[in-house]
Amino acid sequence: PSLLYCTTKESVRDLLIKYLCPRDFRRGEMEESMKINMKKRAFTFLMILVMVISLVACGSKSIAGNYKLTEIESYGEKMSVEDLANLLEMDIDMTLNLKSDKSFVWDTGFWGEDESVRGSWQIEGDSLILIVEGEELYGTFDGKNINMDFEGEIFIFEKQ
Repeated sequence: PSLLYCTTKESVRDLLIKYLCPRDFRRGEMEESMKINMKKRAFTFLMILVMVISLVACGSKSIAGNYKLTEIESYGEKMSVEDLANLLEMDIDMTLNLKSDKSFVWDTGFWGEDESVRGSWQIEGDSLILIVEGEELYGTFDGKNINMDFEGEIFIFEKQ
């Protein structure tokens, strides 16, 4: 209410105190507002802290390690390496070792003959790039598996 609509001396006095001395008049209201604001700030800080810890934990999953070929996908059909080996009547033992120094060794084992390919690797987001003698091979990393795409044939390596 404005000063013009005040009908008693008490209401005029209360109105004057309210506008002339707002700190004293609204002390309880302000303190309650400050408590709520502090709680909101503390909650916001804790949520940010939890998100940062989660991101650090996700980012700390190292791609370096040993991987074994477990599946091959061709034309949308997946087949396990064991089934493929039985179908072709041959041994298939293919491993990929990504080392922490950004080098790798890819052991290809078909028909009992082992060949090794060596090179370097880099990761950009979830994209993995293997570099062999200047040639780049592309794949993806989902936190557990590496999927390497060779002209539509997808080799799925599982972390051991």
